Amino acid sequence: QGVQDFIKSRGMACSVYGAQFLMDALYNGGNGAYAEELLASTGERSWYNMIRSGSTVALEAWDIKYKPNLDWNHAWGAVPANTIARYVVGIKPSAPGFESIEIKPHVYSLTSVESAVPTIRGNILFTYKTINNDEYELSVEIPPNTQAELYLPIKSGKRVREVFLDGKKITFAKGKKEPEHLYVGRITSGKQVYRVMLSNR
Repeated sequence: QGVQDFIKSRGMACSVYGAQFLMDALYNGGNGAYAEELLASTGERSWYNMIRSGSTVALEAWDIKYKPNLDWNHAWGAVPANTIARYVVGIKPSAPGFESIEIKPHVYSLTSVESAVPTIRGNILFTYKTINNDEYELSVEIPPNTQAELYLPIKSGKRVREVFLDGKKITFAKGKKEPEHLYVGRITSGKQVYRVMLSNR
């Protein structure tokens, strides 16, 4: 925790290249909410600042003041492109060719998310929508010949009270809950819609 606290105290002190490792460290270290703040930041060292500078793609540095000869088309600066898919939406392959995947969203302050993650087997479709402070709906559509390990997000200070899958109440084995997620289990191809009811811990 001491390392994570130090990282947070520094803010976006790294280069656009180093930001990839910073995002990974924050999400994997349990500080995804802070990572989300950095993704949405409008400060000088932010992706928003690249847009404000007039760029339509990722820059080589946060601003021309940090690198006067920067190029205006730099793939290494496009960290949100993979971070949103891998952490915010939470879709990662767990076997070659997306034969199996993990879906573990980190939504925190977000109230609505919609994504299509392309794979060799077809798009993985994901939507998340907050109904109110204690209820949300999450739907996933898995392409053919693919399986997924699904985790439902739990808001800070909340616990899962009830879960409905396609309108029917479902239960889970004890011991499968993490601080920020409830493990649903392995799901197969097709569309599934979850309605999750939360309550205070």
